[in-house]
Amino acid sequence: MKSILLMPLKQRGSMLVMSVFIIIVMSVMGLAMSSMLSNSAEAVVAEVYGLRAKMAAHSGLEDQLLKVFPHTGPADITQCDVTSKTFSNIPGLENCGYSRSCGVKSYTMSSGNRLLFTFSSTGTCEVGEVKTSRTIKLEVID
Repeated sequence: MKSILLMPLKQRGSMLVMSVFIIIVMSVMGLAMSSMLSNSAEAVVAEVYGLRAKMAAHSGLEDQLLKVFPHTGPADITQCDVTSKTFSNIPGLENCGYSRSCGVKSYTMSSGNRLLFTFSSTGTCEVGEVKTSRTIKLEVID
């Protein structure tokens, strides 16, 4: 009791002000950390679905290449088409699909006529409000 009475009147209540200040600062820091963690989680989701969309686009490109350039013979221009596909029962690619296109141009070169194939495949994945897409393009001379 003596120590309280001996304190100058101006210092009384200063601990209350300091503790309120510390509580406010810690609350602001907690909210900032919470926001950072939330943004980090959203970035991870976008990254994962971005990779899945890229793999879907890659699948569409490989399918198109195998049709145009079969292992058993020369290039087949008639297989150069526009197609879309949705993966429904393939683990890891649920809610994903691709849309692919193909173009052919003929060029005359000193070595003879050559064909330039232009392939494009766009993979998309959609989960709730998150929609990601990746596009792969490839040019091949035959």
